[in-house]
Amino acid sequence: FPSHDTAGSVANSLVNYWHSNEEKNKIKVTTDTIDNRFLEIKFDFLKIDAEGVEYDVLVGATEAIRKYSPVIMLALHPDAIEANGQNLKLIWSWIAKEKYICLCNEREIDEQSFCHKKELFDVFLIKSNYLK
Repeated sequence: FPSHDTAGSVANSLVNYWHSNEEKNKIKVTTDTIDNRFLEIKFDFLKIDAEGVEYDVLVGATEAIRKYSPVIMLALHPDAIEANGQNLKLIWSWIAKEKYICLCNEREIDEQSFCHKKELFDVFLIKSNYLK
């Protein structure tokens, strides 16, 4: 895990996607999944801002998400996702499989618009049956 002492630094990420010249330090951290740690704790809202490992967080929370159907705020970092060997299509596939509707700027976004984003963006995921 690269780290930097400056608050808000882009160096605090599990993914090696350096788009700055900041000097970084590496530290080893242990990670775990939401399903392993919090499956029995009900939650209605989940914010994921994982600097490139968003898909991994979603997969590691799938059981809890299926159990509680929370609204999810997902901050997406396309460059970091690609540096992690993944892509937005993979995340979209998870969203569709779990039957979530994806909102960007308070409007529903489709797969093509979602998968072609290049800059950082946030979406809200709402279970499709919630809106009925």
